[in-house]
Amino acid sequence: KVCKQPVYKLFGAGRDRVRVYAAWGEVRPLEQRMEDAQRLLEEGFKGVKVRFYQERMEDDIALVETIRKAVGDKLDIMVDANQGTAVERARGPVPPVWSYERARDTARALAELKVSWLEEPLYRYNFDGLSKLNQEVDIPIAGGEINRGIHEFKWMLDKGCYDIVQPNCTMS
Repeated sequence: KVCKQPVYKLFGAGRDRVRVYAAWGEVRPLEQRMEDAQRLLEEGFKGVKVRFYQERMEDDIALVETIRKAVGDKLDIMVDANQGTAVERARGPVPPVWSYERARDTARALAELKVSWLEEPLYRYNFDGLSKLNQEVDIPIAGGEINRGIHEFKWMLDKGCYDIVQPNCTMS
């Protein structure tokens, strides 16, 4: 406010616009997702981020296949595996905790479906697993939104955990 500048300029950005995407957090039937994807296109969205919740990898992948069937490549698709805090949560509807193998196999399947990124495929402090995964798969790996402190981001960056780092300014 003192500088009378937008935040993006204070941070050194060269753009005044960013692409937005819709984010689906709730579980819905695949038929409904086809309609949802078509509606997003009609509303002008260029992308959608979906969360994976299913016990079986094949059921999660079916969601992306359904969206592709409905709208082809007209929507960018991002996937949030929601594993960053999965091992810390004890109650409520939570996704299953993924093994390294599930994260790797899911990432490879999503790359074939031209998904833009896979977010939080492993626990947020599994820096070695995240680094290994990021080296072994072709899809960009995203995360870090729940991590805290510069020291954690330094560890993630030094280890090459993510292609896309997603710091959350509300976390300290």
